[in-house]
Amino acid sequence: LDKQAREGSKQERRLRAKRKREKAALIAARKREKRDEIIIIGSSSVKGALGRRLEIGLEREGFKATRWGRSASGLSRMDYYDWFDAVTDLPIGDKTAGVIVYMGVNDPQGIWLYPHERKTRDKWVRWNNSQWSPVYRERVVMLINALCALGVPRVAMLTPVDVRWTGCRRGWLVCASCKLRGPGGANAAWRSRAAVIHCTSTAATRGDSPGGHPTAITSLAKAAT
Repeated sequence: LDKQAREGSKQERRLRAKRKREKAALIAARKREKRDEIIIIGSSSVKGALGRRLEIGLEREGFKATRWGRSASGLSRMDYYDWFDAVTDLPIGDKTAGVIVYMGVNDPQGIWLYPHERKTRDKWVRWNNSQWSPVYRERVVMLINALCALGVPRVAMLTPVDVRWTGCRRGWLVCASCKLRGPGGANAAWRSRAAVIHCTSTAATRGDSPGGHPTAITSLAKAAT
Protein backbone atom coordinates (compact mmCIF):
# COMPACT_ATOMS: atom_id res chain seq x y z
CA LEU A 1 0.00 0.00 0.00
CA ASP A 2 2.85 2.34 0.83
CA LYS A 3 4.37 1.69 -2.62
CA GLN A 4 1.04 2.40 -4.32
CA ALA A 5 0.66 5.59 -2.29
CA ARG A 6 4.15 6.71 -3.25
CA GLU A 7 3.43 5.99 -6.95
CA GLY A 8 0.15 7.88 -6.71
CA SER A 9 1.91 10.82 -5.10
CA LYS A 10 4.53 10.87 -7.88
CA GLN A 11 1.82 10.84 -10.54
CA GLU A 12 0.03 13.73 -8.85
CA ARG A 13 3.26 15.74 -8.70
CA ARG A 14 3.96 15.02 -12.37
CA LEU A 15 0.39 16.03 -13.26
CA ARG A 16 0.67 19.26 -11.25
CA ALA A 17 4.03 20.02 -12.89
CA LYS A 18 2.51 19.39 -16.34
CA ARG A 19 -0.41 21.68 -15.61
CA LYS A 20 1.99 24.34 -14.35
CA ARG A 21 4.04 24.11 -17.57
CA GLU A 22 0.89 24.31 -19.69
CA LYS A 23 -0.31 27.38 -17.76
CA ALA A 24 3.08 29.07 -18.14
CA ALA A 25 3.04 28.35 -21.88
CA LEU A 26 -0.48 29.80 -22.17
CA ILE A 27 0.52 32.96 -20.30
CA ALA A 28 3.58 33.34 -22.52
CA ALA A 29 1.42 32.91 -25.63
CA ARG A 30 -1.00 35.56 -24.41
CA LYS A 31 1.88 37.95 -23.81
CA ARG A 32 3.15 37.35 -27.33
CA GLU A 33 -0.32 38.02 -28.75
CA LYS A 34 -0.80 41.26 -26.81
CA ARG A 35 -1.23 44.34 -28.96
CA ASP A 36 1.37 46.72 -27.56
CA GLU A 37 2.43 48.86 -30.52
CA ILE A 38 1.02 52.31 -31.29
CA ILE A 39 1.75 54.40 -34.37
CA ILE A 40 1.68 58.21 -34.20
CA ILE A 41 1.18 59.91 -37.56
CA GLY A 42 0.82 63.51 -38.67
CA SER A 43 2.61 66.73 -39.45
CA SER A 44 5.99 68.04 -38.28
CA SER A 45 4.84 68.16 -34.64
CA VAL A 46 4.87 64.36 -34.64
CA LYS A 47 8.59 64.45 -35.36
CA GLY A 48 9.12 67.21 -32.78
CA ALA A 49 8.41 67.84 -29.10
CA LEU A 50 4.75 66.83 -29.07
CA GLY A 51 5.41 63.51 -30.82
CA ARG A 52 8.36 62.73 -28.57
CA ARG A 53 6.34 63.42 -25.43
CA LEU A 54 3.52 61.20 -26.64
CA GLU A 55 6.10 58.51 -27.39
CA ILE A 56 7.63 58.75 -23.89
CA GLY A 57 4.21 58.66 -22.23
CA LEU A 58 3.07 55.63 -24.22
CA GLU A 59 6.30 53.79 -23.43
CA ARG A 60 5.65 54.39 -19.74
CA GLU A 61 2.27 52.74 -20.24
CA GLY A 62 3.99 49.67 -21.69
CA PHE A 63 3.57 50.43 -25.39
CA LYS A 64 6.11 50.61 -28.17
CA ALA A 65 5.49 53.84 -30.11
CA THR A 66 6.46 54.54 -33.71
CA ARG A 67 6.33 58.09 -35.09
CA TRP A 68 5.52 58.71 -38.76
CA GLY A 69 5.50 62.42 -39.58
CA ARG A 70 5.66 64.62 -42.66
CA SER A 71 6.41 68.32 -42.37
CA ALA A 72 3.77 70.79 -43.66
CA SER A 73 1.31 67.98 -44.36
CA GLY A 74 -2.35 67.61 -43.45
CA LEU A 75 -5.70 66.77 -44.99
CA SER A 76 -6.01 69.82 -47.27
CA ARG A 77 -3.06 69.48 -49.64
CA MET A 78 -3.10 65.88 -50.85
CA ASP A 79 -1.34 67.11 -53.98
CA TYR A 80 1.66 67.83 -51.72
CA TYR A 81 1.51 64.70 -49.56
CA ASP A 82 -1.23 62.09 -49.89
CA TRP A 83 -1.95 60.59 -46.48
CA PHE A 84 -4.50 58.17 -47.91
CA ASP A 85 -1.72 56.66 -49.97
CA ALA A 86 0.86 56.94 -47.16
CA VAL A 87 -1.16 54.97 -44.58
CA THR A 88 -0.78 51.83 -46.70
CA ASP A 89 2.95 51.95 -45.91
CA LEU A 90 2.47 52.16 -42.13
CA PRO A 91 3.89 49.24 -40.13
CA ILE A 92 0.43 47.97 -39.13
CA GLY A 93 0.49 44.39 -37.86
CA ASP A 94 -0.96 41.90 -35.40
CA LYS A 95 0.52 43.82 -32.45
CA THR A 96 -0.78 47.23 -33.50
CA ALA A 97 -3.03 48.52 -30.71
CA GLY A 98 -3.97 51.81 -32.35
CA VAL A 99 -3.00 54.87 -34.34
CA ILE A 100 -2.85 58.44 -33.02
CA VAL A 101 -3.39 61.08 -35.72
CA TYR A 102 -2.16 64.62 -35.14
CA MET A 103 -2.58 67.07 -38.01
CA GLY A 104 -4.55 70.21 -38.79
CA VAL A 105 -2.32 73.16 -38.02
CA ASN A 106 -1.32 73.30 -41.71
CA ASP A 107 -4.86 72.81 -43.02
CA PRO A 108 -6.53 76.28 -42.92
CA GLN A 109 -6.04 76.82 -46.66
CA GLY A 110 -7.64 75.72 -49.90
CA ILE A 111 -8.41 71.98 -50.17
CA TRP A 112 -7.04 70.30 -53.27
CA LEU A 113 -9.68 67.98 -54.73
CA TYR A 114 -9.10 64.56 -56.20
CA PRO A 115 -10.42 64.25 -59.78
CA HIS A 116 -13.40 62.17 -58.62
CA GLU A 117 -14.33 64.89 -56.08
CA ARG A 118 -14.52 67.71 -58.61
CA LYS A 119 -17.97 68.83 -59.65
CA THR A 120 -16.56 71.55 -61.89
CA ARG A 121 -13.20 72.17 -63.52
CA ASP A 122 -11.97 73.84 -60.37
CA LYS A 123 -9.42 71.73 -58.47
CA TRP A 124 -9.87 73.64 -55.22
CA VAL A 125 -12.32 74.40 -52.43
CA ARG A 126 -11.21 77.83 -51.24
CA TRP A 127 -10.65 78.47 -47.54
CA ASN A 128 -13.58 80.91 -47.22
CA ASN A 129 -15.95 78.75 -49.28
CA SER A 130 -19.02 77.44 -47.42
CA GLN A 131 -18.16 73.93 -48.64
CA TRP A 132 -14.75 73.90 -46.98
CA SER A 133 -15.89 72.47 -43.63
CA PRO A 134 -18.07 69.66 -45.10
CA VAL A 135 -15.24 68.61 -47.42
CA TYR A 136 -12.69 68.69 -44.60
CA ARG A 137 -14.95 66.65 -42.29
CA GLU A 138 -15.25 64.10 -45.07
CA ARG A 139 -11.46 63.92 -45.24
CA VAL A 140 -11.37 63.15 -41.50
CA VAL A 141 -13.90 60.36 -42.01
CA MET A 142 -11.99 59.00 -45.01
CA LEU A 143 -8.77 58.77 -43.00
CA ILE A 144 -10.49 56.98 -40.11
CA ASN A 145 -12.13 54.53 -42.53
CA ALA A 146 -8.84 53.93 -44.36
CA LEU A 147 -7.01 53.09 -41.11
CA CYS A 148 -9.78 50.82 -39.85
CA ALA A 149 -9.89 49.03 -43.20
CA LEU A 150 -6.19 48.24 -42.76
CA GLY A 151 -6.99 46.49 -39.48
CA VAL A 152 -6.24 49.21 -36.94
CA PRO A 153 -8.28 48.41 -33.78
CA ARG A 154 -8.45 52.00 -32.53
CA VAL A 155 -7.95 55.45 -34.07
CA ALA A 156 -7.51 58.59 -31.93
CA MET A 157 -7.70 61.92 -33.76
CA LEU A 158 -6.03 64.75 -31.86
CA THR A 159 -7.33 68.21 -32.64
CA PRO A 160 -4.64 70.85 -33.30
CA VAL A 161 -3.28 72.41 -30.12
CA ASP A 162 -4.81 75.79 -29.33
CA VAL A 163 -2.86 78.52 -31.11
CA ARG A 164 -2.52 81.89 -29.43
CA TRP A 165 -1.83 84.23 -32.34
CA THR A 166 -4.96 85.86 -33.76
CA GLY A 167 -4.15 85.26 -37.42
CA CYS A 168 -4.25 81.48 -37.01
CA ARG A 169 -6.91 81.12 -34.34
CA ARG A 170 -9.93 81.01 -36.68
CA GLY A 171 -8.24 78.28 -38.71
CA TRP A 172 -7.56 76.31 -35.54
CA LEU A 173 -11.18 76.61 -34.39
CA VAL A 174 -12.56 75.46 -37.75
CA CYS A 175 -10.21 72.46 -38.00
CA ALA A 176 -10.84 71.45 -34.39
CA SER A 177 -14.61 71.65 -34.91
CA CYS A 178 -14.43 69.57 -38.09
CA LYS A 179 -12.42 66.86 -36.34
CA LEU A 180 -14.75 66.75 -33.35
CA ARG A 181 -17.76 66.30 -35.66
CA GLY A 182 -16.05 64.09 -38.23
CA PRO A 183 -16.20 60.54 -36.79
CA GLY A 184 -20.01 60.59 -36.76
CA GLY A 185 -19.85 59.88 -40.48
CA ALA A 186 -17.41 56.98 -40.18
CA ASN A 187 -18.37 53.51 -41.37
CA ALA A 188 -21.00 52.21 -38.92
CA ALA A 189 -18.93 49.08 -38.21
CA TRP A 190 -15.90 51.21 -37.29
CA ARG A 191 -17.50 54.21 -35.57
CA SER A 192 -16.93 52.81 -32.07
CA ARG A 193 -13.23 52.43 -32.88
CA ALA A 194 -12.68 56.17 -33.50
CA ALA A 195 -12.15 58.80 -30.82
CA VAL A 196 -11.42 62.52 -31.05
CA ILE A 197 -9.34 64.02 -28.25
CA HIS A 198 -9.46 67.78 -27.86
CA CYS A 199 -6.10 69.45 -27.18
CA THR A 200 -7.07 72.60 -25.28
CA SER A 201 -3.63 74.15 -24.84
CA THR A 202 -0.06 74.15 -26.04
CA ALA A 203 1.13 72.40 -22.86
CA ALA A 204 2.17 69.27 -24.74
CA THR A 205 4.47 71.18 -27.06
CA ARG A 206 5.85 73.55 -24.43
CA GLY A 207 6.82 70.69 -22.15
CA ASP A 208 4.46 71.52 -19.28
CA SER A 209 2.94 68.05 -19.47
CA PRO A 210 5.67 65.45 -18.81
CA GLY A 211 5.26 62.37 -20.92
CA GLY A 212 2.99 63.92 -23.50
CA HIS A 213 -0.69 64.79 -23.64
CA PRO A 214 -2.12 62.71 -20.76
CA THR A 215 -5.66 62.46 -22.17
CA ALA A 216 -4.41 60.95 -25.43
CA ILE A 217 -2.13 58.51 -23.65
CA THR A 218 -4.83 57.38 -21.22
CA SER A 219 -7.39 56.96 -24.00
CA LEU A 220 -5.12 54.86 -26.17
CA ALA A 221 -3.84 52.81 -23.24
CA LYS A 222 -7.40 51.94 -22.18
CA ALA A 223 -8.46 51.14 -25.75
CA ALA A 224 -5.53 48.83 -26.35
CA THR A 225 -5.70 46.71 -23.21
